[in-house]
Amino acid sequence: SMKHPPSKEHSIVDNEFQAVRAKLIDVAAFIDRIERHNQANDYRADSLKKAIALLPNLSSDRAENILKHFSDPTNDPIDITDGKAASGAFEG
Repeated sequence: SMKHPPSKEHSIVDNEFQAVRAKLIDVAAFIDRIERHNQANDYRADSLKKAIALLPNLSSDRAENILKHFSDPTNDPIDITDGKAASGAFEG
């Protein structure tokens, strides 16, 4: 098989592919687990699946757009907190 010539500077793909691949497998395994345990209707799980579906449709600034997808778009503060920490997804 043909190998890439050695270089002093590795590409981003060389440096990060394995770690990002592992994260993607973790996401798929998480979705499998919540579906097996009938928890896929949770708004956070739904938000995650919608964010994944956005990836191929975004032309640039994917990270920013995905972060905005998970963020609370409202400007008005809430009167009283329910005491829960941030959930990581806007329940809307």
